[in-house]
Amino acid sequence: MRHYSLTDQLYRSDVDSHVVSATQVSQIQELNPASKTLYLRNDGANDVFLAFDKDGATTDDFKLKVADGLVKMKVQCKKIALVCNTGETATVRISSNY
Repeated sequence: MRHYSLTDQLYRSDVDSHVVSATQVSQIQELNPASKTLYLRNDGANDVFLAFDKDGATTDDFKLKVADGLVKMKVQCKKIALVCNTGETATVRISSNY
């Protein structure tokens, strides 16, 4: 039985990649077509909060920390809302497998 690395999985499937600069103002990244699996990475400089299939994110939503590394999530959604705390920014890499 062969075990596939993350690189194998990404190159053997349909993947859409996005780089989003999150700020204190909630913004939306559309995913077209809708994702089946998300690969998320917070490149910093601060933590970011994510909301799936919502029109806005708040600091009460899912927190992706700078130190979390690459996070794989099984979630089907068409958009992701991102926001940082007041005065903070972050760069988030989003890869969606559809």
